[in-house]
Amino acid sequence: MNGWKRTGALRLLLVVAVAGCGGSSTDVQEPVPTTLTLSDSAIVLTFLGETRRLSATVLDQSGSPIQEPVTWSSADEDVATVTSTGVVRAESNGGTRVTASAGGVSASVEISVDQRASFLAVVSGDDQTGIAGTELPEPLVVRAQDRGGSPVEGVAVTFAPDPNSGSVSPGSATSGADGTVSTRWTLGTEFGPQRVVATGTDVSDAELNAFAGSETPTPDLRPVDPVSVDRPDPSTFDTVVVRSVVRNEGDADALGVTVQLRIDGIEVASTELATVASMSDATVEFPDVGPLSSGTRAV
Repeated sequence: MNGWKRTGALRLLLVVAVAGCGGSSTDVQEPVPTTLTLSDSAIVLTFLGETRRLSATVLDQSGSPIQEPVTWSSADEDVATVTSTGVVRAESNGGTRVTASAGGVSASVEISVDQRASFLAVVSGDDQTGIAGTELPEPLVVRAQDRGGSPVEGVAVTFAPDPNSGSVSPGSATSGADGTVSTRWTLGTEFGPQRVVATGTDVSDAELNAFAGSETPTPDLRPVDPVSVDRPDPSTFDTVVVRSVVRNEGDADALGVTVQLRIDGIEVASTELATVASMSDATVEFPDVGPLSSGTRAV
């Protein structure tokens, strides 16, 4: 039997049947304001007129931010006001609540206005002139103020005269509703400028000045340190130039003033100033002083 070959191809027909499916629908909900959060939970304002901006975030039912008009209100506008954009402004000491509302949801912030003094301002009594040893005609008045310049009540203030600047009464007091504190100043017995410093806790100081004169105008002269020498290290063969300043702190001009130069307590020269006006300085110069012996000399 003769062999034979059968070549065949098996073809597989794959029939895929796609069955039709029934239709379905998805409900898409409109975003609804569900939660409102604020940038702060509590605010403390420390001076009248101070402002702070609040921001509000509105979330829908899925927790996503949405754009929704926000309205703002303050429970007590005498304490703090709020603008339509959420800017809170301190009006007076106390507490209130600011509320933001949007689409039926709301949130609140506690506002505390706690005014604090920042500095003492001079109201009156500065730059007076009086007789040494007597009380000035006007009281010294300072005002405790916050950073915005508003008066602060209840601030303890102390008045301290400089040495030789007399005394004050009372030495301390507490600011009233208008923020002011006052005292009376009796000048010291020395002629010339005098000063009182007003201080308080955690506030900047205030300085008040006066000039003490005499019933009869009188000059009051003194040399002003330091005395200057043109060469700090001269040899025993050199001369030096010595200069000094004479100050008249009296309330009358000084006429015919003699100024002596002493080295190691011994007078070596003198000069005369024709006039030293009241409350002014005059420079004196001694040329060609020396030569001096070696060592340290007191001029």
